[in-house]
Amino acid sequence: LCPAFRFGSRERGTATLVLSVLAVWGALHGSGPFVEDSANESLLVLQSFMAVCAVTAMVIAALVSERKRAADALRDARDHLERRVVQRTKAITRVNEALRSEIGERVKAEDRFRKLLESAPDAMVIVNHAGEITLVNSQTERMFGYSRDELMGRPVELLVPIAQKGVHAA
Repeated sequence: LCPAFRFGSRERGTATLVLSVLAVWGALHGSGPFVEDSANESLLVLQSFMAVCAVTAMVIAALVSERKRAADALRDARDHLERRVVQRTKAITRVNEALRSEIGERVKAEDRFRKLLESAPDAMVIVNHAGEITLVNSQTERMFGYSRDELMGRPVELLVPIAQKGVHAA
């Protein structure tokens, strides 16, 4: 049975043939475990033994072969997944680099915007959709007398003249 685990079909067949020849020779010459009262009985018992050995070797060989095919399939699947991971990692790296570049550009654009806002000769106030102040320049601080921290998050109506407050809200 050992050849069924270790060798291919040719080697298994050769091992079974050698074992059969030795067992037949021993049975015909009166030695070995298959010796019976007559040569026919000895050969019949020997033939039964050899059939069991051959069938068992074939079954074990089929199981070993199937296991080997499954291991090869798993190895191929692992290799395929490894390649996909490498591809995806490269793609993610490219996207991350593009995002870093875009973030850098946005930071530069925001910096230019803030510098432009600060260099404006007029008071400039930026508000969000709810009408809350989100950004002011230094001219706004000088004109209205509030610091940036006092204005942030407050309603823009704080800076509207009293006469215009009702009209501005509308």
